[in-house]
Amino acid sequence: MLAMIREFALAQMSAAERTATQQRHTVYFVAQTVLNLDGIALDHANFRAALGWAMAAQDVHAALTLCIKLCWFWETRGYLREGITLGRAVLTMAAGVDLDLRIDALERVSTLVWQGHQFDVALQLAEEAVTLARSNDRPGKLALALNLLGRILIEQGNYAHAEAALQESTQLARQVPHLFNLGCSLTMLGELALVREDWEVAQVHLAQAIPFLVSESDSLYVGVFVAMAHTYLAEVALANGDPHQARRELRQALPKARLYIRRLRCLLVTLAGLLLSTIHNTPTEDAQAAATLLGAEAALGEQTDAPSLLLYQPLIAQRSESAQRLLSQSQWQTAWQVGHTWTLAQAVAAAEKWLGMSTVYC
Repeated sequence: MLAMIREFALAQMSAAERTATQQRHTVYFVAQTVLNLDGIALDHANFRAALGWAMAAQDVHAALTLCIKLCWFWETRGYLREGITLGRAVLTMAAGVDLDLRIDALERVSTLVWQGHQFDVALQLAEEAVTLARSNDRPGKLALALNLLGRILIEQGNYAHAEAALQESTQLARQVPHLFNLGCSLTMLGELALVREDWEVAQVHLAQAIPFLVSESDSLYVGVFVAMAHTYLAEVALANGDPHQARRELRQALPKARLYIRRLRCLLVTLAGLLLSTIHNTPTEDAQAAATLLGAEAALGEQTDAPSLLLYQPLIAQRSESAQRLLSQSQWQTAWQVGHTWTLAQAVAAAEKWLGMSTVYC
């Protein structure tokens, strides 16, 4: 009904009146300086409409500003397809203006694109961000862009180039700690060590990252790495045969992981590993719970059109096989299908249950 009323009202306006109204509408949403994801969720259509008008009017500043805000919403809530399409369209607008905004937009859109496994495009955008930051003396933004570049290269299996990018990001972060959080780069070096199955090096990097991350844990960007670091430390603990430490790490990861669908998916896989960590003594109930968590991870991936991270693909296969060895085919299928029907809130609640957490975050 509201859409019909809006269309009727617009039809009664002159072209000049419509343009003025759309411009005021866009200015209002550009001016929302606090990044409130719940607020964007409630006003998603209005934010998207404002972005559309800014693009149509070739208002580069407004389009980049709105794109950066919406990219966070698209990433955390799983709107990858919409984000990739609109984000790439914004980046086709005239370059050379609003340098800092463009670098930030390149980083945000590239993040969406690599999560959709469009790696060639993601690399192109990340490399443009690196070039702009380097050539315009933006050390903080260069550290950010290099950290992103390292993430993409890890997903491609290009570990040598990933390490070079991440080491440079780490060096820059040490030089300008007020511009980029060192913990983010250390977390990515930890991930790189994990995919190489170098558990000792991974633990060192991740343990070093935590104190830096805690200092800015309220930041949306840093919060991602808080969830990553603790989840990865849980994987290290499982590899070292310490399920109690793995549980402690996952309990610290969940409050942040629940805010990012991709990070929650990773936590579900690690939690399944925790439930199966005493494979010769695992009760049927735990094996069924692990199967359910793996079904939920698969469902969240399908809902967001996002394949699992390279690091987690073999873990999913191994843990699925372990659960199936402990269950009948019918038990496995039933449990997996239950998880496959879960909402995000149900997945969070299940994680809390199995981690024994008293505070409900969903």
